Amino acid sequence: MTDEVIRYRMRVLAVIAISMFIALTARLWYLQALKSDEAKDIATTNITRVVNIEAPRGQIYDSSGKLLVGNRIVASVTLNPKEVEEAEMDSEELLEMLTEVAVEINRSGKLLKVADIEQIIKNPSYGPYDDIPIAVDVPEDLLVYFGERPSRYPGIRVADRSVRSYLYGSLASHVLGWVGPVTNFELSTRKTVDGKDYSLRDQIGKSGIELMFEDDLR
Repeated sequence: MTDEVIRYRMRVLAVIAISMFIALTARLWYLQALKSDEAKDIATTNITRVVNIEAPRGQIYDSSGKLLVGNRIVASVTLNPKEVEEAEMDSEELLEMLTEVAVEINRSGKLLKVADIEQIIKNPSYGPYDDIPIAVDVPEDLLVYFGERPSRYPGIRVADRSVRSYLYGSLASHVLGWVGPVTNFELSTRKTVDGKDYSLRDQIGKSGIELMFEDDLR
């Protein structure tokens, strides 16, 4: 092979390398300068999820400032549908897991059946990323039990939840009233207050002060 042929091939390789470098540089510039906003939007979409956070209900005091109705924090077993889906269990494995969850909750003193869990997670007011409460006010022991077995119970965790607390029990309950899940009829008749809408999961005043001052307490 002559020196002239070698120099010719080197020049060809150099041209190819330079062309590839220019093409790569142009592509990087295109992605960074022209597609950066679009890429950011795509990345944000991939990592962002909408999760509804339940706010504690307002408290009720008497004329002297004594607390009559407040909120207390309790432990609740929740199920996240998206995490269950990502576990890719077949129907038998899912049934087995839900059965074990129900058994452990029943051992804690709360009565719960698999059918109850399936009914709760079908509630249309919950989204796929929501941690859906399936048992409320459970012992803290379940926090440890499920917390130590995330691979065995994917999507199951124990989280804190705010529930209504009537400090004097049934005393003056006819005046203070009570709260309960909002119904479809209430959902269609309640007005939006300060831009806040109700959802089917919300607790709403049903009678007494709880109902009369619903817009202030919610």
